[in-house]
Amino acid sequence: MGILKKFVNATTVSIYTVDRKNADLLRLKLRMGKVIGKDIRTIDTMHSNGFKRVVGNLEILKWNDTDEADFPLMSAPIQHDDSVIAVINIEDMDFDVLSEYAFNLFKVIVEWVSRSIGQAIFVETQLREDKYLEETNFLKYSEFESRLTQERRRESEFGLEFLYLKYHLTESEFEDVHGNLSSFMRSVDVFSYEDESNTIHILLPATPPSAFNIINERILKNLEYKVTLVNT
Repeated sequence: MGILKKFVNATTVSIYTVDRKNADLLRLKLRMGKVIGKDIRTIDTMHSNGFKRVVGNLEILKWNDTDEADFPLMSAPIQHDDSVIAVINIEDMDFDVLSEYAFNLFKVIVEWVSRSIGQAIFVETQLREDKYLEETNFLKYSEFESRLTQERRRESEFGLEFLYLKYHLTESEFEDVHGNLSSFMRSVDVFSYEDESNTIHILLPATPPSAFNIINERILKNLEYKVTLVNT
C-alpha cells in the first residue's frame, strides 16, 4: 500500500481476500485512506462482471474497462500457486497522474506484490504448527495477542475498525465448540482459546462496532447460549 501511495500517488488503496468458504466472495482485509462512495466490506463477484474478470480471468483492469459505476480505478488479482488469494484495488488517486503510465506501473507493482505475498504464505504454512492449537484453526493465545496488536496498529494507522469479543465457556468444553464456531464465522475471522481462564477470544477484522449486537447474538445462538460474553 505504501509503495502504491508513493509511486502511483494512490490516496485510497484496499485489499480484499478471497473467502476460503465461498470463493465468490471477497472480504475487506485492509484499506488505506478514506472511503470513496459506499463502504463496501464484502464483494460478491457473481454480481460484478469486473471483479469476475479480475478473479476468474486473472485480468488487471482499470477504470474504463467496465461500465460499473462503483468499480475501482484499478484492480488486480494477487496469486499464489496459480490461485487468486486476494484482490488489490486503487479506489482513489491524484487525477493528475491517472494515466496509462500509472496503470502500467500499477501492474508491475502488483506482480511484485504477488510474489512477495506468495512467499509469505509459504513461510506461514511452515510455521503453522507452532502458531495454532493442534488440529484446530485456533491460534495459541500468545500468537493471538500479537495478531490483536497488529489489528490495533491497522486501526491507528489506516482507520480500519475491528471487533474483539471474549466468551467464557460456562457449560461446555473447548473441544465441543471450536468446530461449531468456525463453521458459521467468516474465514477472515481469528480465533484463540485461553486455557487458564477457559475463554474463547474472537477477532473480527474490518468490522464496525455497530455490528456488535448482531454478531454477539449470532454467536450466542449458534453456541446454544453455553458461553457468556466477557467485557473487553
